[in-house]
Amino acid sequence: MSPEREKALDLLRADAKWKDAHGGRFLVDVLLDDKDTDAAWQAATTYGAHGGQWLTLADQSRPTRPANALVVYLRLAAPLTRRTGNRAYEQLVGLLLSMRDCHRYLGTPDDFTTYITDLRAAQKRKRNLMRLMERHGL
Repeated sequence: MSPEREKALDLLRADAKWKDAHGGRFLVDVLLDDKDTDAAWQAATTYGAHGGQWLTLADQSRPTRPANALVVYLRLAAPLTRRTGNRAYEQLVGLLLSMRDCHRYLGTPDDFTTYITDLRAAQKRKRNLMRLMERHGL
């Protein structure tokens, strides 16, 4: 990393420490843009991040940090299970597919099967969701 880049990141970190959450979120955006997932996890954990940043972070680091990514996906999926409508269902299924990948990386496919079975039982009245899950092999 160039000295100029390191200095810029140091300034962003200092800004994040002394300002509101926006400074930390800006730092997370910069680190995500650079694909520096380890530093982005650290910044997000230390200074905070919004849902979209957590999702991007989980997506970028799924192969290398599947356990961390899985926690994010589970947290983002929980409120979607209480919503209705095709948009919510599509978002939920996208998260479920990512969770499945995490479980594959972790070697815990049975845990995913249990999660999907429980989710289907709890959401069985949402016919469009059930069809969408079926279409994606969930």
